[in-house]
Amino acid sequence: MLEKLIRLDTELLIFLHNLGNRCWDGFWLFVTEPMSWSPLLLLLTVLFIKIFNRRKALFILLTIGFGAFSILHLVNFIKNTVERLRPVNDRLINYHLRILSSPSDFSFLSGHAAVSCFVGLFVYLLCRKQVKYAWLIFLFPTVFSYSRLYLAVHYPSDIFTGAILGGGVAVLFYKISKRFLFV
Repeated sequence: MLEKLIRLDTELLIFLHNLGNRCWDGFWLFVTEPMSWSPLLLLLTVLFIKIFNRRKALFILLTIGFGAFSILHLVNFIKNTVERLRPVNDRLINYHLRILSSPSDFSFLSGHAAVSCFVGLFVYLLCRKQVKYAWLIFLFPTVFSYSRLYLAVHYPSDIFTGAILGGGVAVLFYKISKRFLFV
């Protein structure tokens, strides 16, 4: 059963990865860089100040930073425990892939997916009552996570489990933060 799931995971990755073409490579290489999302963080900062106040906005930003920091440490612990090769580094399948990036660490699970889903869900839960289109924040983790499949540096299961981890931590942090923010 596990072998079948791994095979399906690999086949889905190869299919999704091969939907891409050279015209889009630069875009996805840009999207996958965490610094490329700095304007979104600036926009969220302005939004938090507008909805809440400066003190609460600072608390929210510190909470997001602490959550992201915590998740990344947990992800690295899991990666170094599981030691699953990244698709681009796996000689059994990398001949099916266009190699655009070759990180040397392990694949399971995706830190990009975990952190972006944490930020997306946490922000949505905080702002859904005050911002009509708060659900648009989910474009961030969707695009950010897909970039990892496009570049073939993660399997779909890495993305899925990273998203679940990030979402779970977001709910936990939201419940704790509600007491301090009076949202």
